[in-house]
Amino acid sequence: MAIRVVCPADDFHVRQPDGAFADQAAAFARLGWGVSTLAFEGDRVFRPALMPGETVLYRGWMLDEVEYRAFVGAVEAGARVLTLPDTDSVCFVNRSELHRSVNSTSGTRFSPARSARVERFCKPFNRSPHEAYLAAHHLPRWVPLLADVTPETVCFTDLDDLPGALAALGWDGFSVKDFVKSLKTGAGSRITRPDQIGELLARMAHFRGQVEGGVCVRRVEDLGQASEVRFFVRAGRAFSADGSDVPDMVRDVAGRIAPPFFSVDIARRADGAQRVVEVGDGQVSDLVGWTPAQFMTVWADAEGWADGAG
Repeated sequence: MAIRVVCPADDFHVRQPDGAFADQAAAFARLGWGVSTLAFEGDRVFRPALMPGETVLYRGWMLDEVEYRAFVGAVEAGARVLTLPDTDSVCFVNRSELHRSVNSTSGTRFSPARSARVERFCKPFNRSPHEAYLAAHHLPRWVPLLADVTPETVCFTDLDDLPGALAALGWDGFSVKDFVKSLKTGAGSRITRPDQIGELLARMAHFRGQVEGGVCVRRVEDLGQASEVRFFVRAGRAFSADGSDVPDMVRDVAGRIAPPFFSVDIARRADGAQRVVEVGDGQVSDLVGWTPAQFMTVWADAEGWADGAG
């Protein structure tokens, strides 16, 4: 089966991939894949056009839910998305359960002591590409499944009294992000006082354009930044950048998370414990610590997987 990667188009040369993804596109081409570009902020035309029956992987900038649905719709006009889930049995956080649980001023708290609550979040996986995307892209979708191996987290969709809600937690520090990512510019995403949350969210909206989904606050742990390592998981198999053995924790995560392609970042806490720092959809995860050539090892046998997916 023919496989094609789609990358964002260069702003001025729409038949060429954006410079941030040009090396990856070239590596996929050397692997024998077709390569197309898509001008997301232009005419939204695939160049070259997708061929009927092709299987398509997106590698590019983060897309919100509406943008990703539109991308999938454009692909499925004649082709199909490679990351369609191939299982109905793995747990994920159902959208309706998420809404009812998170939509309160006190937030939804995910911690090891509440890990038994994960059972009520386990539903048959909705086999659609956009649900698979959100299952790794939105933090409240994956964090309840990893509550025992990731920092304690509380998620909010009602932002009216966040200072009061944060004060009630009694934490010494807060790492703040929306449902997708934290703020990397300026003073960053950490605060030590609840009354600092308003200013941080204003900066997030300014630099990122929106606060996507809601707000998640994570209890600050003493994690060594230098120890943080990114792994990719495809079809339940975990890969490391240098080909070395994958930690048992990463293999464990690969068995808990349903999306067919995602990234997972692991760091070591001061007491030596390994912790999951982040999970993200693999299509929009940066190659942190990876070269394009190393990334191709994830896809060496992808044709067989594509033939069996869906």
